[in-house]
Amino acid sequence: MKLTTPRVVFILLSMGIVLWSCVDLPSSGFEPPDYRSLVRFIHAGRAVDTIAIFVSVDTVKTRSTSSSQVVVGSDTINVHDTLDIVRITKVYHRILADFAASFEILVDGGSKGSLNLGQATPYLDTPSGSRKIALQATVPLTDSTTVSKLDSTRIVVYDTVGRGQNRVETSAPGTVITSIPKSGSITTIIDSTVVSVATQAKMTLFFMGDTVASVSQEGGVIRFGRIMYIIGGERYTFDNTTVPDTALVRFANASTTLGRDTVIVGQLFGFAFPSVTSYTKLAAPIDTTYTAAFSKAGYSTVSYSFPVSKMKRYTVAVLDSASTFIFRKYDD
Repeated sequence: MKLTTPRVVFILLSMGIVLWSCVDLPSSGFEPPDYRSLVRFIHAGRAVDTIAIFVSVDTVKTRSTSSSQVVVGSDTINVHDTLDIVRITKVYHRILADFAASFEILVDGGSKGSLNLGQATPYLDTPSGSRKIALQATVPLTDSTTVSKLDSTRIVVYDTVGRGQNRVETSAPGTVITSIPKSGSITTIIDSTVVSVATQAKMTLFFMGDTVASVSQEGGVIRFGRIMYIIGGERYTFDNTTVPDTALVRFANASTTLGRDTVIVGQLFGFAFPSVTSYTKLAAPIDTTYTAAFSKAGYSTVSYSFPVSKMKRYTVAVLDSASTFIFRKYDD
C-alpha cells in the first residue's frame, strides 16, 4: 500500500526523536584531571620586625587656571597659567611581627593549622599547581602611618598673535610621613607568597626567616615580608620510597648563626643559609645513631647525634632560637 505524505512525515519525525534521545551530548567542556600532591610545612622562622599592613590609598587631583593679557609695545600677549596638583596619600597599620612565634598557615585561604618554631605539619593532600601561601598571626599594633606624596605641574602659555610658547615647570615629589601610636592587637597576614606545587609530588615547604625585609620603602619606614619559602623536593608519589639496609638523610639550614659546613661520617656538605641539601645514603642494616658536626668560621664546631633506621628518610634542620640555635629531626 502506498503511504501518503502526512504519514511519511510523521514516521520520519518519530524516527528522528528516537535517534535524538539515544545521543549522549556533553553538557560541559573538557575537565582537566584533578592532580594532587602531598605537602608538609615546617616552621623555621626567625627575627622580629615592624611590618606595614596596607590599609587604603586616596588620590586627590586639583587644577587651577588663570588668564591675563600683557601689552608690550604694539603686541598684546595672552598669558594662560595652569597648575595641576596630585596628592597621593597611603595609610598603613604597622605591626610588630615575631616570625619565630606561632603562626597559622593558610593555603588558598583555607587554614592548615598553626605551628610553633620547629614544628611540622603532617603531609597534607594539596592540589598541584600554583598555591597562595599566607602566614597569619595575632600581633600587637605599633602605629598608624600615613605617607603623603605631592606632585605638581605648571604650564604657562604665552600667545602672541597665534604664536604660542610654552613654559613647563614640574616639582619634585614631596613626601610627608606621619605616625600616630596605636595600642591593642590584630589578627592579620604577616607574610605571603605563591608557591608552585609539582604535579603528584611529595615535598616539604620550609618557612625560613630572612635577615632583611623582602621589601623596604620610604627609608625603611614601610617594610613587607620576612619569610623565605624554601622547597625541599622529596619524590613523586609513585617513586620507590625505600633503599635496602640504608637510611636517607638531608640537612636544612635555617640558621644564620651556625650553618656553613656539615661533616658526617667523612662526607662534607655545603650548608650555607638558607638551603636544603639533597639526600645522602647512610648504611643502616640495623638501627644506627650518626653524629653530624657543624662548623663555621669564627664559631666552635657543634655536634648533633640522631638515630636512623633502614629504608627511612629524614630531615635534620638547624634553626635560630633567640641568641642560640636548636636542632630538629623530622621523619620524611
